[in-house]
Amino acid sequence: MNKLLLNIAAIMAAIVVINCFVKVDNTDEVALARVLDEDMYYDVESNVESAIYIGNQYMNDDERKEMLVNIAEGLGIKGDYDMVSENTDTGRTLILSKKAKSASTYIKLTTVERQVSNSQISLSQYLYTRMEFEGSPESAVYYKEKLDGILKKMGYNENSSVNYTGKCAGNLSKTQKNKITSDIIRNLSGKETDRVCTDDIYTVYGYSEYIPGEVRVDGRKTNFNLAFSYDENENATILHISAPIITADY
Repeated sequence: MNKLLLNIAAIMAAIVVINCFVKVDNTDEVALARVLDEDMYYDVESNVESAIYIGNQYMNDDERKEMLVNIAEGLGIKGDYDMVSENTDTGRTLILSKKAKSASTYIKLTTVERQVSNSQISLSQYLYTRMEFEGSPESAVYYKEKLDGILKKMGYNENSSVNYTGKCAGNLSKTQKNKITSDIIRNLSGKETDRVCTDDIYTVYGYSEYIPGEVRVDGRKTNFNLAFSYDENENATILHISAPIITADY
C-alpha cells in the first residue's frame, strides 16, 4: 500500500519488545524507511505520532483507563506499563507509558474543561500517541499501520505521522544535500513541491501518489518533507524525513 510511507513511518504505542526484528513486506511503503539503511547514516531513530480530537463526551475514570489500555494492547503492550493521572489548571490528563530497551510508547488522554455557566461545564477530549524507536526504521512502518488501524476501528480516520532521523559524519555541502534529496525523491516516485534553502535552512517538501494522506503547504499537495541540520558538537549532519511534514524542531 505504501512503499514510501515505510521509510517515513513510525508507530509507537505499545511497542511489544521491539528488540526483535519485525518483518515488513517489501512494498511501496518501505522506500522511505530504507533511506536511512545506508552505511553513511548512524544513530538512526524513528517515531510515530498521532494527535486527534476525539469529541466532547464525558468519560469516567474507568472508561478513560479502558481506552488507553485497549490502544496499548492493540499495539502489543500487555501490562508492565505505567499509568499516571494528573489534574491540571484546565482539566485532567491520563498517561500510559512503556519503555523498552530500544523503543518507548506514550499515550495521553487530555480532558479540557471550560466553565460555560455556574451549572454547566463543556468538555473537549484529545488523544495523543507517540512511539519512538532506535534503529530498525522499518519497524516504525509496521506500527504506524497498526496504530492507524486501531484508531480507524475507534471511528477516527486521521492518519498518524512518521518521522525519521539519521546522522552522517561531517558538514555536508549544499551539492551533497541536493544529490541526496534528488535520490530520495526519485526513490519515492515523487516530485518536489516547494523548498526553502539558505545558509541556515535546507528543507524540501514533496508529494508522491504512493504515500497515503496529504496536507496543503502554500496550497500545494504535500505528503513528505525532508530537511538537514548540523550538529557542531558532533560535527555531524542530521537528515530528517517525515510524512506528511516535519513538526519537531531541528
